[in-house]
Amino acid sequence: RRTGRSARMLYEVLGDIWVVQRNPYLQDDLLDNPGRRKLLVDALHHRLGEVQKRRQPQASSERDALVGQLLALAGQAVARFDTQFDAIAALRRKAGT
Repeated sequence: RRTGRSARMLYEVLGDIWVVQRNPYLQDDLLDNPGRRKLLVDALHHRLGEVQKRRQPQASSERDALVGQLLALAGQAVARFDTQFDAIAALRRKAGT
């Protein structure tokens, strides 16, 4: 069942984003450690890349189109997740001055 593995990876990506956004301690840690944040974002992109590799357009073009849309939206979510840290850091600098 290839679909199950891809779905699980997608849930991991979205779950990781959800957990970090709702945990201020994790946010603080990722703000204080840009290298760790980069590793997390790279891992999220890697998982999405693995789902991309598993696509089978020859099996069903309609299903493949839906998977493509889902991957595009998940990629946008990862990009927003990454850029939100810059906004959070700017707000914290502004509040600290």
